[in-house]
Amino acid sequence: MTKRGLLQPLRHRRFRLLLAGQAVSAVGDWLDLLGLVVLVLYVWNLGPGAMASVVVVSALPWLLAAPVAGVLADRLPARAVLIGCDLGRAAVVLGYLLAPDLAVLLVLIAAKNTLSALFAPAEQAAVKRVVPEEDLLQAISATTFVSQAAKIAGPVLGGVLVGAYGPQVVFVCDAVTFVLSALVLTRLPAIRSAGGERPERTSFLTELTAGFVHIRRSSLLMAAIGAMTATTFLIFVYDVLSPLALKELGAAPGLLGVVMAGVGAGTVVGALLVGRVGDAVRPLTLMGLGQAGIGVAVASLGLLLLTGARPWAVLLVAVGALTGLSSAGFMIAFPYVLQTATPDELVGRVSATANAGPTVVQLAAPPLGALLAVHLGVGAVFTAAGTALALLGLGLMALRAPAPARPEAVAHAGDGRHPVPPE
Repeated sequence: MTKRGLLQPLRHRRFRLLLAGQAVSAVGDWLDLLGLVVLVLYVWNLGPGAMASVVVVSALPWLLAAPVAGVLADRLPARAVLIGCDLGRAAVVLGYLLAPDLAVLLVLIAAKNTLSALFAPAEQAAVKRVVPEEDLLQAISATTFVSQAAKIAGPVLGGVLVGAYGPQVVFVCDAVTFVLSALVLTRLPAIRSAGGERPERTSFLTELTAGFVHIRRSSLLMAAIGAMTATTFLIFVYDVLSPLALKELGAAPGLLGVVMAGVGAGTVVGALLVGRVGDAVRPLTLMGLGQAGIGVAVASLGLLLLTGARPWAVLLVAVGALTGLSSAGFMIAFPYVLQTATPDELVGRVSATANAGPTVVQLAAPPLGALLAVHLGVGAVFTAAGTALALLGLGLMALRAPAPARPEAVAHAGDGRHPVPPE
């Protein structure tokens, strides 16, 4: 079997341009997050309620706008959507500089994330249309590698800029990254629509529900989306308690950032591994391995908390790295299943719909985790969530859902797909 890796999809020029645009804007997104935290907590001296409102308003567009965004991502020319969303987000982020209070800032945050909710399914659809299916897993691994590398580089760069110049400069830099991404994408040749020329278009409501119908009819998609939703719920139950967990384990305040960097580094390494050997593993097995690995890491922390241990700092960083390494398999296998089990003309809608469930639980899980921690303790929450994740992973690995269709099978299914043209 031919060895593959993250470099494999880079031989396609259009994918290189998509990835370059993503790399630039992903760093900017982490600059943006750090700038908002500093503006709200340090410049305006607002409290936890203000930060909670920022988190909620950031997440709501991904839930409320997702179905419509999916339809638009499938209807409209991909390149125009990507460039338009980048330029729109640049303008909105510059608006942060003029926000006089939290209410105006929340409106701007909602606007930015609404554009991001449209950008994401359009990007998913574009990747599938510019990369041959035999390189798709490696392409998704490459995008995961880039996003996680940005998760390491962005906060470091943002910390330097905030410390030296304040959040305003961070927002300007974020806007610049979106403009640069748009400029890169202007070099992207037009991406064919999913079904070629479509002289007759069905109603918006029919197109809106088509993604739901396709998901309901696919046991593979149902299994993958259910697993992603359950995993997201369990992760967000304990994740908000991570600073408290490290404090109870006797860690110094600065260790939190090091552990977070360990998670990011583990995910980067995991993306490289999946890009290299992921083709040899069934997607649901890869997702299950990721779940189980995260579960073991989290349950281990829980047991340390319950026993009152004071582990070495290097052990905590190693647990973070294991969490990131395991997360990579899950994060890559999930979009791979969505794309390979979905015809081109539905990728935007299926992608947007599939992410709605995880978005809902992201809002519901943190308050539940905090409540459980009050009554049961942080250690009990970590142990229970980790154990549940490990058991779910084992169950997913044992599940025998049908594998994604291969390119030649889909091509003959009459769904409008065409081979990726040579470049």
